[in-house]
Amino acid sequence: MRLLSLFVVTVAVIAVALVPLGVVLAQEANPSRTLPDAVQRGETFDVTVTFVSPADNFNAIGLTDLAPDGWEVTLDEAWCTPNAEFVSATGNKAEIMWFGPYAKDADFSVMYKVAVNS
Repeated sequence: MRLLSLFVVTVAVIAVALVPLGVVLAQEANPSRTLPDAVQRGETFDVTVTFVSPADNFNAIGLTDLAPDGWEVTLDEAWCTPNAEFVSATGNKAEIMWFGPYAKDADFSVMYKVAVNS
């Protein structure tokens, strides 16, 4: 039986820039995600999330991604560009943190694996 990979994935990218007073501190990084079109029960597939920093001195960037309940996420610091300072994969949740500052338009990417339960 084929399972569509159009599952609900929650992404929260929180970006805070160190900027002068009067400038908005939190800015969206507009992540994009690469997923397979369909997956099989028992299959493991890769998810890639990419985004660019929207401002200079981009700092304290957090990414949280959720797969459906019962699916398992695997994540490694080596799968993050630039290298992440914190990664955690707990059950169906992947969490990644980068600490800057990063320049405007700096590229970020993370790949993690999702195992579909059988």
